[in-house]
Amino acid sequence: QTTATAPAPLPAVDPAPVGDLAGLLPLDCVQLIQDSFAELLRVMLVVTDLDGNPITQVSQPTPFYNLLAETSHGHQVCQETWRVLGQTPALKPRFAPTLAGLLCARALVRHGNELKGMIIAFGIAPGEWPPDAAAISELAQFLDVDPASLDHAFEAVTRLTVAEQERVLTTLQHIADILAHIVTERSVLLGQLAALDSGKTTG
Repeated sequence: QTTATAPAPLPAVDPAPVGDLAGLLPLDCVQLIQDSFAELLRVMLVVTDLDGNPITQVSQPTPFYNLLAETSHGHQVCQETWRVLGQTPALKPRFAPTLAGLLCARALVRHGNELKGMIIAFGIAPGEWPPDAAAISELAQFLDVDPASLDHAFEAVTRLTVAEQERVLTTLQHIADILAHIVTERSVLLGQLAALDSGKTTG
């Protein structure tokens, strides 16, 4: 009489930091998570790689962001801002002024010992807002947009209290930690599937 033998356990899979962030995230799921947090915090959010290339769609886009996206180089300005954030040595999220003085912050997404990308909150009004007419005119010329359209877009920029800004920074790190966990779990799963496929091929 033969006895059934238990299948050999899968080899331990080390979730090594391989692949880019876009290939390690279930993007539809991440977009839903990002959209929910953006609505809760009342800020624009986007996930990018460390070079500032967006991986998700921008959540809660404001009229100013939409105006930028319609210009010839406005999107490039945003991406360059995000790229600079990726080169900032600070590990913890903190606000920094960007185009027109609007505040932006990022939290880093890790995989193993590597930094893979960022979750960015941006487009938040600083304490002194809006800019004066001269600054608006200068920026409108730089972006090649109508000053009146820019002024109108600035009226809809998100304003947060100090407490709300602190909440954004804290939550931003939580989101980055969630994304890091998803990346690790997905990497392990993909590794196990690859091991199974390899076993079938050699078996």
